[in-house]
Amino acid sequence: MLHSNNILPIITKPTRIINYTATLIDHIYTNNTNQMISGIATIDISDHLPTFCIADISVQKQKSERLFRDYRQFDSELYLQDIKAIDWNTIFSKSNDLNEIAAKTISTLQLNVNKHAPRKKNISK
Repeated sequence: MLHSNNILPIITKPTRIINYTATLIDHIYTNNTNQMISGIATIDISDHLPTFCIADISVQKQKSERLFRDYRQFDSELYLQDIKAIDWNTIFSKSNDLNEIAAKTISTLQLNVNKHAPRKKNISK
């Protein structure tokens, strides 16, 4: 199935060698074998030989939009007041499902954090 999708092994020799058998059990697969060096290190630190792959690829850094929290106007006292003002009974009493309660708790806290330390865009170059 891998071969039919052009995904090929680049380690093709045994990687576990003991007195009575040699098997290839440590695999590296790729769909791009161009400009690639791979092999097996003949170091007997365990019953498996280490495999390696060095790929010569160029990585193009793209501009990406990143979000960060702006804490410049953060007031911990106001934040704690808002946390204390949350009616936790309404969150806990509406369901017996722990996953639902946890999701609602996280959502409620997230809204409070967003209010006091909003996310802002930072464009990296």
